[in-house]
Amino acid sequence: SLFQSHTGDYLAQRLSECLTDFGISEQTLGIAMDNASNNDTMIAELPNLLPS
Repeated sequence: SLFQSHTGDYLAQRLSECLTDFGISEQTLGIAMDNASNNDTMIAELPNLLPS
């Protein structure tokens, strides 16, 4: 569940937690989403939160 405003930074944080919890953070090839501006921020921030 999301407990805060759906900002790009918050979405990136929660998505990285989910990917890590499921053990697929290094296996994710793509993410499908709509064109909301918070998604642009999320995609820009996500690489900073995932292991490289």
